[in-house]
Amino acid sequence: MVEERINPKITVLLPVFNGGEFIAESVQSILDQSYSNFELLVINDGSTDETASKLRSFKDHRLRLLENDRNLGLIATLNRGLSVARGEYIARMDADDISLPNRLAVQNEYLDGHPEVVVVGAAFVVFGTESVAGYPTTDSEIKIGLLDNCRFAHPTVMYRSDPIRRVGYKEGYLHAEDYRLWIDLARTSKMANLPEVLLEYRTHENQITSKNSHAMNATRRRIVGDYLGMILGRSVSPTEMGTHMAFLGDEPRASCAELDSWIANLRVMGRENIGWEAADFERFVAERYLRLLDRTLEYRIPRRLAEMFGK
Repeated sequence: MVEERINPKITVLLPVFNGGEFIAESVQSILDQSYSNFELLVINDGSTDETASKLRSFKDHRLRLLENDRNLGLIATLNRGLSVARGEYIARMDADDISLPNRLAVQNEYLDGHPEVVVVGAAFVVFGTESVAGYPTTDSEIKIGLLDNCRFAHPTVMYRSDPIRRVGYKEGYLHAEDYRLWIDLARTSKMANLPEVLLEYRTHENQITSKNSHAMNATRRRIVGDYLGMILGRSVSPTEMGTHMAFLGDEPRASCAELDSWIANLRVMGRENIGWEAADFERFVAERYLRLLDRTLEYRIPRRLAEMFGK
């Protein structure tokens, strides 16, 4: 047991700020894992509620508690965690979710068996319901999906510590720091999601996603622009950004000629610079065109895509 504490295979990284309502359940779900060679690194980011006392009530050598001198914010706290984590793999965890007992075992086995993959996520179930949510599973589908939004549930991911340390969570992307991290990995790293449900995701009015949806949407648009610039190898003009967001269905329509030209450019540059699969990209395009049609906008579907979907 001493060896496991000093040299854990996995670090579970759990930052918390005023998470006293649910932190005990979250911590216990990690301590109850079927896989045992881990440390649970909890960083208390200046909480002013009962978080600290609840954490100190646990008497398990695998729980490693650090205290920030003051509230540093999530991004700085995550980067502090990356710098002191001892594990070869790092599993993210949030203070209000519950990891299923086999989570660490399943993701550890996957990364051991797929040395080319840097980060692996999983499906999750919304707490107290039977509503299962998941994301694309293959590297190509994930990287294409990043054109639209984040394609991982952050508290489900496990990643290799060294590649993530080299990139780190970037300041300035609050409430979407994980989305920015994934696009930073897109050119050089393989990514995957497992279809298995490995986490219970809790929704409540005080969580970050509920309280900061407007700011998250603004940051999302900026990250999409960053990713497009990475794909094209140049900055993206406001007109191009508007065309892309219209393609996603987020802004007023663009002309068919603008859309076709933009998609043709992405088709070529995405394969060259990101390495996604052509067939996956065509499905992504077709789904967006069909979404636009569902909104009763006067778009046409290119003939070959119409034939693919029987339209």
